Amino acid sequence: MTTLVTVSLIDENGRISMNCQRADATLPLAAEHVERLIEGLGVLREQLQPPVRTRDPVAGEQVQAQLDPRWWVAPEMFVGGALLQLRHTRFGWLAFALPLQSLRDLHKSLGDLLAFSEQQARAQKVN
Repeated sequence: MTTLVTVSLIDENGRISMNCQRADATLPLAAEHVERLIEGLGVLREQLQPPVRTRDPVAGEQVQAQLDPRWWVAPEMFVGGALLQLRHTRFGWLAFALPLQSLRDLHKSLGDLLAFSEQQARAQKVN
């Protein structure tokens, strides 16, 4: 067993910081190693309390959004709907299996939003 990196969370009077140290600078650290660490931390987070917020986001809420991410969709036979994947620059391809009703709801919401956005774009061209 070879330790490639050690990660520590440090609490300094309520201010949390993270420290990453390579065990040996001569040992290669690859993106796949960091991806495995992120995956492991994700599994750990899933088990902790409080859980990730379940309520819907609020309009106007500050978020760190990815601008125009790559996306990919395909039929998802297991749930009878679609597989939606979004590429996040930090976390890679995030996959979401959407059952048929969820896919319908997303389609309606995106359709409504598209109509609103097109109306806003036309109004800006007039002004």
